[in-house]
Amino acid sequence: PADVEPAETVEEVVERLRREMGLDKGDKTLVSVIAGSKLENAANVELARALGRALASELGPSTVFATGGLGELQRAFADGVEGEAEGRLWHLIGGGAVASGFTKGKDLLSAANP
Repeated sequence: PADVEPAETVEEVVERLRREMGLDKGDKTLVSVIAGSKLENAANVELARALGRALASELGPSTVFATGGLGELQRAFADGVEGEAEGRLWHLIGGGAVASGFTKGKDLLSAANP
């Protein structure tokens, strides 16, 4: 149908994500936290939370944080991000998922339109 938008190319998705995350404005650093969705060691949850807290407090406003919006370790990292850094925390949602369910940060659709 004529009212259906064409699918985004991979390049268009990358450019859209860069714009929405503010990576196209000045000199920015992206810290991406990727972890499996299965938790192997419960002690790692507090480690991930502490890592989020430390990075958010030590790295300045030119740093943007991203998770895949999956699993307990990524959620714990996000929970550790505090203060103004929460506005620079993104969860890249893809693979048919609708939302991360995380309480901090913003979800951003990272897959191309079907």
